Amino acid sequence: MAQKIFYTIPRFEQLNLPHGFFTRRGGVSKAPFDSLNMSISRGDPREDVLQNQNIAKNLLDPERKLVIANQTHGAVCAVAEASALPKDFDAWVTADPRFLIGVISADCGPILLSTDDGRAVGAIHSGWRGTLSGIIPETLKQLEKLSNRRVYAVVGPMIHKESYEVGSEVREAFCEKDKHLDVFFFPCVMPGKYTFDLQGMIVHQLESYGVSVEVLGHDTYRQASDYFSNRRSFHQGESRYGCQLSAIGCKA
Repeated sequence: MAQKIFYTIPRFEQLNLPHGFFTRRGGVSKAPFDSLNMSISRGDPREDVLQNQNIAKNLLDPERKLVIANQTHGAVCAVAEASALPKDFDAWVTADPRFLIGVISADCGPILLSTDDGRAVGAIHSGWRGTLSGIIPETLKQLEKLSNRRVYAVVGPMIHKESYEVGSEVREAFCEKDKHLDVFFFPCVMPGKYTFDLQGMIVHQLESYGVSVEVLGHDTYRQASDYFSNRRSFHQGESRYGCQLSAIGCKA
C-alpha cells in the first residue's frame, strides 16, 4: 500500500469537497504517537497535537476552521455553525463552508457523509456504543434538517471483525434491539466471546436508511504502520496510543 498522509474519495472529489481520511503519517508527534496524532488525551504534548491539526487543516483547506468533536461514545449530533460550537458529542453536520468538521478514531468507525449536491455534510464517530445508541440515525436526521437530498456515506479506516473480540453482553445488547443483528457476531473458541463485524453493522444501518455507502476497507488493527489502534496497543501492553482524523467540508 502506498504511504499516504490521507485518502480521498472520488465521489467527494467530484463535488469539490475538501475531505480526507488521515493516516498516522506526516505529523510532528514523537513515539509512541508518531506522527500525525490527533488526540490530546493520552499524553502527547498539546502543542504537537495542535500542530498536527493545523497540518491536516492546511492540507484540506487552509481558509477553513477545523473543528473536532470531544467524543463521548454517545448518540448526540451537533451542527457546526458560527453561532455555537458545542463540545461533547460524537457527530457533526454542517452547511457552513467556513468549517471543516472532523472526528478522531483508533478502531471505531469514522463516517463521512455528503448530500448529492455537496451543500451539506456530516462526520460521525461510530463505535459499538454509539452504533447501538443510534448515532447514525440521529446524524441523518440532523443532516435532513439542512437538506432533504440523497445522502452518500463513506466508512473509513476501522478495526475489522477478525481482530475485534467482544463479550456476550455486547451481542445481547444489539440482539435485544433486533434479533436479526446476530449475523454480525461470530463465536470464538473462548466461551462467551465473539468477533464483531462493527463495519458490517455500520453499513447495514446506513443502508437501512436509504444511504448509498462506500467502504474504504482499511484495517486499523492490522495496518500498524498506517493507523493507530486502541485494541492493538492493548494487546501489545501499550498504555499510550494516538488517534487519526477523518474530516470533511461542504461545497463553498
